[in-house]
Amino acid sequence: MEYRALSPANCKGMTLIESLVAMAIGILALSLMVSTFLSGTQTAVRVTDGSYFFHEFYDVSRFILDDIRRAGYAIKGTREGQVKWAGAASELEILESGQCIAYAYEFEDSGVEKVRYSTVFYFADDKAIRLYTLEKKIHDISIPIPNVTEACGKGVNKSGEAITDSNSMTVTSLYFDGSASPLYDVVIQAQSQFDGHDEQMAFKVHRMN
Repeated sequence: MEYRALSPANCKGMTLIESLVAMAIGILALSLMVSTFLSGTQTAVRVTDGSYFFHEFYDVSRFILDDIRRAGYAIKGTREGQVKWAGAASELEILESGQCIAYAYEFEDSGVEKVRYSTVFYFADDKAIRLYTLEKKIHDISIPIPNVTEACGKGVNKSGEAITDSNSMTVTSLYFDGSASPLYDVVIQAQSQFDGHDEQMAFKVHRMN
């Protein structure tokens, strides 16, 4: 068998132009991959943020619905019609042009019978929904029953803990309507802090007691 060595003239590599074209194609493909990855990541972030906003919105609405359904509840029934704020005409008292609702209900805590006086209200200064609560033993006369005129908070800051997360949502409106009592309408409007999306949640609460 005869072997022939290739001459240098027959050994051809890539030309400079071919190398530049290959590099350009590689860079283009890499940039498309990076762009696709970033786009997918941004979409995933938007979906996650949106889900968190709606989850937070739902949780707040559900809490308000569940809590005020207990309004007027008396553990043994002997104080039926009396479990409410002092001076209130009803177990659910709507104040401040529908932006605040005051109610009370009895509950048992480790065998101790207590009454919880609560207020849910919209606080425009920090664009949040706040909850105020005062608990006392049912037969403890040392803590007077709070007057409904003070139900929506005192002073500039208004007493109460924010029950909405300011990092995820800005509340623009909270409205209670008791014209069809014992059925109450609740409307919450909020804006997402992530993308500015506006959302409204409307639901009805039937006073059970």
